[in-house]
Amino acid sequence: MKRRQVPIVTVWLWACATFDTADSNAATAPLSADSTSTLPTPAMPTSSKDGQITGGHCAANYPAPAKSSWRHTTKSPLATAAGAPQHRIRDVIALPGAAAQLRGRFTYGTIDKDLEDESVELYLQTCPGWQLVATKITDGDGVILFDLPTHLAPGDYRVRMVVRGDLSSADGTFAVWPKGVQVVISDVDGTLTTSDWELFKDVVAHRSATMYANGDEAIRSWATKGYRVIYLTGRPQIYNRYTRHWLNTHNLPAGVVRLTDDARNVVPSEQGVQAFKSAVLKDLVTTFGTTIRAGHGNAITDIGAYQAAGIANAALFIIGPHGGKMGSTAVVSYTALLPILAKYPDAAQP
Repeated sequence: MKRRQVPIVTVWLWACATFDTADSNAATAPLSADSTSTLPTPAMPTSSKDGQITGGHCAANYPAPAKSSWRHTTKSPLATAAGAPQHRIRDVIALPGAAAQLRGRFTYGTIDKDLEDESVELYLQTCPGWQLVATKITDGDGVILFDLPTHLAPGDYRVRMVVRGDLSSADGTFAVWPKGVQVVISDVDGTLTTSDWELFKDVVAHRSATMYANGDEAIRSWATKGYRVIYLTGRPQIYNRYTRHWLNTHNLPAGVVRLTDDARNVVPSEQGVQAFKSAVLKDLVTTFGTTIRAGHGNAITDIGAYQAAGIANAALFIIGPHGGKMGSTAVVSYTALLPILAKYPDAAQP
């Protein structure tokens, strides 16, 4: 029997309905875990050329602070009773010495119940250990903002926010990049996963999204050459935690993860997700002087955003039915693409 596909418009209308203004004012689908669960450690490339090994990416145990009492002994336990943690961090990129803030949001369950007025600690991995940066209190939307250190050397630093009341946590990346960093961009849905419907099936049927064969090897080939990796997806912030979990468990290289912050950006159109991705890429180029070496995608909106950012068509790798359109390079399979990627030179990072 032919499998019936859910119309992509239905998927994205449903995704838009999950948006909360606390996210759009700003960076998961439910995990089958209890409130003290953590995400697996991101897969690290083995090459010493890889810039991601510098800074705060090294083998070290995660921080294990002692649990403390809730500030609100009735309201907060009720919030946690809504279900598994949906905490998320919006990754940040900053120039060396520049001021930057890291935003976290703390919620529970499929209803995204806010954890209000509770203590959260921010830890930053400086190698070989972790540094406690500060402790702050969430606001009425479960949101918290931390000022990040300005003295850090260039690198990609792991960050973790920990709720003191139950030790649940959220993970993210603070990237300190000098001008001229060389990066590779990858979409997720339909690019690394085998279709745009995988996320929807995952949420509804609680099945792990299927990855294209050797999709992880394709991205890892860039990382081992020293390129920074950015995962740029039109998924809404509610799937921040799930997205990181999927990338980690499928052994994708560590990298900056960017999701949409506005429901309008979720819509798969030129004015929607393409505009969002174009804005992110433009900021990378103009603010950070970033060189975008290649882009992986599957949609016309990916092609449009990548071309607007100046990515050469020869390095604009599109898998699926839109491959080859608008001058892009068609990807028949990642297995066939690997020998092509192997010919690219190592990154020349500043």
